[in-house]
Amino acid sequence: MNPPYLKNWYFEKIALLYVGIAITALLMDYFNAYVYFNQQPQQWAVGLIAFRFVAIYCLFMNALRAREAPPMPRYMWS
Repeated sequence: MNPPYLKNWYFEKIALLYVGIAITALLMDYFNAYVYFNQQPQQWAVGLIAFRFVAIYCLFMNALRAREAPPMPRYMWS
């Protein structure tokens, strides 16, 4: 039996919601944490920010290409 949340959900809208949450979290972290780094931030901080941009890009592309997913009903383990 598959969980009911995997059936008939609007993946495009949920994926865009996750993109919005990720961008908001990045901006909040920038103003609350990254702003306090020195003028020359450490290498791991730059890598972390770059990783977050890549993750946001992947989420956004996932939302844009959601129409290419298999038709409903979709199951997680099939």
